[in-house]
Amino acid sequence: MENPIEVTIHVSSEKLGKGLHCFLENKLKGLREEGLSYLTYFSEKHLSISCQFSSNDNIFSRIVEELRHHLSLFLSEYILVHMEKEIVKRIIIQDFYYSEQTEIEGILRYAEHFLKSAEEFGESSELQRMGRQCKIYKKLFDFFERERKVVLEGFIRFRLKEYYEDLVRVVEHSIDEYILEREYQEFIQLLRYFVSIQESKTPIVHVVHLKDRLFLLYDGNFHPIHVKELDECLTDLLDHNMNMDDLIITTLITLAPEQMVIHTGEKDHHVITTMRNIFEDKVYLCLSCNSCSEVIHNHSRISRNHFRP
Repeated sequence: MENPIEVTIHVSSEKLGKGLHCFLENKLKGLREEGLSYLTYFSEKHLSISCQFSSNDNIFSRIVEELRHHLSLFLSEYILVHMEKEIVKRIIIQDFYYSEQTEIEGILRYAEHFLKSAEEFGESSELQRMGRQCKIYKKLFDFFERERKVVLEGFIRFRLKEYYEDLVRVVEHSIDEYILEREYQEFIQLLRYFVSIQESKTPIVHVVHLKDRLFLLYDGNFHPIHVKELDECLTDLLDHNMNMDDLIITTLITLAPEQMVIHTGEKDHHVITTMRNIFEDKVYLCLSCNSCSEVIHNHSRISRNHFRP
């Protein structure tokens, strides 16, 4: 029997230690079939996990490299699956100095979304996840060539710089999105208040959504509505660089309808969502009716009241 190899993993909390110990126990079971004996122990006093490995003389030298590979693989998986959320949270608090729980949780939700669906970064989520795990695995594999003791959180912070910087980049993107969403909600509340203090000027407005950001406006008799002048307060509020989304919203607020019927086949379209958020219980959603079907069929003949970038 060769001298056993002992690997010690230091952690920062009892919860992390117990979780990692249980995870390693389950993963290491498969190595017994390869002739490897092992013993693991979690010390609550020292917050460390000790793993002792031994095998028969004739195969132990061969299995050392495999052990190094498996430990690196198991730890990289654990970091990615079970620790990444807490690492991201720590980055939000320690690197970007957020302390309000509501803000931390809001940014964290965006970060989790971006880490799971990586379209924003131009690659598949699975490919990105595998890329992050490969970076962790390589660093651990190189580390275990010479070392048998690892302080896990310190290793992540100082040895996994490339991985850590990837997470910082995700957090930066998440903060940008969180701030934009917060500003959007504040703006929606302001417009909602503006609508609530207005007297109704139009009994009913039909909004026909043709495609993308192309909308047609009609009165209660389905006659086209043409707005000659927009509300000056609103145009100042929306600033001088209004996009076409702003323009349709401003027009509707200027018309101040008592009721609004939105005819659309895309009820979750972002402009439709904004209309519903602002006008709330004034809005009725129509997914299909004879009137809007006829308008959509003949929309090429109508141009004067189009809203399109």
